[in-house]
Amino acid sequence: MELKSLEMQIALPRTHDAGKNMQHIQHASKVINENAVEEMEKALIQKRQHVLKQEQKDSALLKDQAHPKNHHDHDSSKKDQREKDKEKQSHQHHPFKGNHIDFSG
Repeated sequence: MELKSLEMQIALPRTHDAGKNMQHIQHASKVINENAVEEMEKALIQKRQHVLKQEQKDSALLKDQAHPKNHHDHDSSKKDQREKDKEKQSHQHHPFKGNHIDFSG
């Protein structure tokens, strides 16, 4: 099937327009992908910084716990002792709970 000159005048610009449209679509998708990668990198950097800050806080807390300051009042030690006593009371052995396991089921 041969194309006539009139049909060629219509067909050639349309293929050129189709090519430009495909280029535009590919470029737009590339830009979208680049933006998505940048957003992911920013989020990753923020998460890393958050983790580093948390680790610094944890290490500072551990240092404080390892080297208690000498200016603690006796009230705080009494309060700590009361808390320990409450924990001991809550973990006391119950007379019948947990002593017998029923395997007959």
